[in-house]
Amino acid sequence: MCLLKEAWLSGKQHQKINDFGQRALVGKVCMDRNNSVKHYKETSQESQEETCRFIAELLNKKSHISENVEEVKLVKDMFPESESYTHIYHKYNLLTDKTVMAHGCYLSDEELNLFRETGASLSHCPNSNISLCSGILNVRNVLKHKVKLGLGTDVAGGYSASMLDAVRRALDSSKVLTIQDPEHETLTFEEVFRLATLGGSQALSMDDQTGNFEVGKDFDALRIPVKHLFIFIISDPFGETQVWKVVPFTDKNDQHPPPL
Repeated sequence: MCLLKEAWLSGKQHQKINDFGQRALVGKVCMDRNNSVKHYKETSQESQEETCRFIAELLNKKSHISENVEEVKLVKDMFPESESYTHIYHKYNLLTDKTVMAHGCYLSDEELNLFRETGASLSHCPNSNISLCSGILNVRNVLKHKVKLGLGTDVAGGYSASMLDAVRRALDSSKVLTIQDPEHETLTFEEVFRLATLGGSQALSMDDQTGNFEVGKDFDALRIPVKHLFIFIISDPFGETQVWKVVPFTDKNDQHPPPL
């Protein structure tokens, strides 16, 4: 979950997140271009001071990188002296084991090596990449370079906040790469499921706390005794949307399911 600067300053969202028992990394936006939100504006000095305070308290850094061809070209035009997009972040000490970069569709092998060396992570957002026609990340190549990798949604770049959707789209994207190149090794469901669980916790440097069911880690999951529930699954004609309605058994409905 990502929240903007106002939430970081007010603390109201912190309490809401805590009330729901959720875990979130609350972020601060730093940007001095494309000022489309007029009421959100601070001076460079204010931004620097708040960012330093934020980093001192949380340390995590998150941004986008090599999402689409036009973006990569724009960055090259802005920083013509730089070796690569990734080297710009590295030059300013923004690539660490607390850094998560979304997308990375057009990263070179050399850039992936730099990610591995610095401990920085990638977040694969296939729904967004497909929806915006940005590109397709070659996950197999990222894994080959031993870069930490998890799944993301990039809402509203994508149209779903569901991690299950991210799993499906990651598999679809890998299959597209195999269609384009039959030599490409398509990802398995087990590999993508790992990206959605342990991979995400590794990307956030939280794999010592969560990500799988090793003894001593948080039980970051839902335990639902389905034998005590009626579960209805309703799909649309194209099978894309599923609506689940879960109704507990009671003395009144233990023989006859309640109406939808």
